[in-house]
Amino acid sequence: MGNSLKGLTIVNTRPKHQAESLSDLIRQEGGSPVEIPVIEIAPAPNSDLLVSQIKQLNDADIAIFISANAVDAAMGIADDLTSGLENVKIASVGQATAFKLESRGFTVDIKAPEPFNSESLLSLPELENVTNKKIFIFRGEGGRELLADTLRSRGAEVEYIECYRRLIPPSDPTSLYQCWDEGRKLLIVVTSNEGLRNLLTVVNNEHQQSLLSSTLVVVSERAVALASELGFKQKPVLSSTVSNGAILEAMQRWYSLS
Repeated sequence: MGNSLKGLTIVNTRPKHQAESLSDLIRQEGGSPVEIPVIEIAPAPNSDLLVSQIKQLNDADIAIFISANAVDAAMGIADDLTSGLENVKIASVGQATAFKLESRGFTVDIKAPEPFNSESLLSLPELENVTNKKIFIFRGEGGRELLADTLRSRGAEVEYIECYRRLIPPSDPTSLYQCWDEGRKLLIVVTSNEGLRNLLTVVNNEHQQSLLSSTLVVVSERAVALASELGFKQKPVLSSTVSNGAILEAMQRWYSLS
């Protein structure tokens, strides 16, 4: 147990099923976590289409998993996913995604290096020469097009398997309002651009200015730019990766200097 975050309140906006591990780290360092999920992971609506797509996996050269949520969702749709990917190279974007795949018995052939994003995955030699290769991308509905667009420009045939949806959950931000009303020193952790937009929706009009005056912890330069575009007044704290350990280090660094 440490005290590096003692006196600091940290709003954890991760999905409910992913929030606990970060909150535990915050408590271990003396901080006070407040969980207000701004994204909920739900099954994709057209499961018949997904089952049909997954049956085509034997024709693929590479299967890319964008997130740990994509791994869980895909496994929930098709029990025979392992056999379908036997002869397919598997790629992962993030560390948690690779760990989830490996814990399910898969061999991850291609792992994005730091900062564990689409850009770093695309920098790998295994994805440079992909002319005429068939690539499936497991992801949630919507999202960035950079990965697919770049692979197509390199000559690949790319198909999405959109195996889950991201929704705005029914959150109660009353505890956050209380933090602002009491003038507590706080940080708000937001790990995606969609989550950042959702946060503005979740917080009521009366507390919008308090939100825009708060300091965010984000995990990409894109999120830093979006925060500025949305009107946040403080420059966000930038974590080197989306992992809980990196987020904790970023918060400790900021708090020690504040």
